[in-house]
Amino acid sequence: MVEAEEVSADGLTWTFRLRTGLTFHDGEPVLAKDAVASINRWAAREAMGGMIKAIENEITAVDDRTFRWSLKRPYPKMLLALGKLGAPCCFVMPARIAATDQFRQINEYVGSGPMRFIRSEWVSGAKAAFEKFNGYVPRQEPASWLAGGKNVVVDRIEWITIVANGFASSAQVEAEVAAWFDAKSADEEKTIARRLNKAALDHVLYAPLGLCLIHNARRKNVSGMIQAPVPLFWGVRKTA
Repeated sequence: MVEAEEVSADGLTWTFRLRTGLTFHDGEPVLAKDAVASINRWAAREAMGGMIKAIENEITAVDDRTFRWSLKRPYPKMLLALGKLGAPCCFVMPARIAATDQFRQINEYVGSGPMRFIRSEWVSGAKAAFEKFNGYVPRQEPASWLAGGKNVVVDRIEWITIVANGFASSAQVEAEVAAWFDAKSADEEKTIARRLNKAALDHVLYAPLGLCLIHNARRKNVSGMIQAPVPLFWGVRKTA
């Protein structure tokens, strides 16, 4: 979304210039005030954002396309903080939505990316649909992972969640999971993990990998566990 950024020689002032032609999915232009409001909402709940807020003088919209963040001391990881991929990410939304209390979930989802979320077709835990947003203007450069130009070549995307409910609720699987947690030795853990691996690979249609799934495993104090329709283990170990 940013055309260019500048940082002062002393590292205390960051100035960001938005690209021309940015439009929200509701047809309104993306303005600097939207970016400022969104950053303020993000920073209230995100660790790096909180660090920046702690040394902030002010963040203000200079004009419709420019905003400036003034600090009391340098923060060299500014671009990493604003552009990181791990949640919570610094998503830009209309200022009116960003004004929602930071500790309450928003109930309107308006972005400005190449695909528009179709709220009317959303079924929690089952389906999410997105359609090409014709108002999106991509960067004039090659795509590079999540950076660069986003030239959409499809009109619609659907995410369909397939859950093997019968297997996920299997009493045998639940017993195996409980046994793994109660294992008295590494060898016993490995034996149970191999049984779960085989059962999962035999029955689960899709066991996704990803940072969010690894995070869920860590929250359960388990490493090497995928939160798929069933627990799928590999090279497992329990953590403190």
